[in-house]
Amino acid sequence: MIVPGARLSGRLVVPAGLSASHVSVRPKDHDYPAAFRDAVVNEDGTYVLDGLQAGTWVVGVWPHRLVEGDTVEVTIAEGEPGVRFDLNVTRK
Repeated sequence: MIVPGARLSGRLVVPAGLSASHVSVRPKDHDYPAAFRDAVVNEDGTYVLDGLQAGTWVVGVWPHRLVEGDTVEVTIAEGEPGVRFDLNVTRK
């Protein structure tokens, strides 16, 4: 199956003793439930989200926080097929 839009993928780095099960994204300035997309984090820490439109996306991790804060932003340029975006979790 071909999904139109860009792929956001990367690796989630989690400190020993913690785990994170999901990476979620939503378009910037949209916080209604239907705007959220989630990806399960694989055992090796990788995640993949397909079908994202060009624009700025707010990225979060559940159930922990990202080093940079609760969320970070990634921008996907028009026509860009994919973006690699690695994330780090903090103990906060």
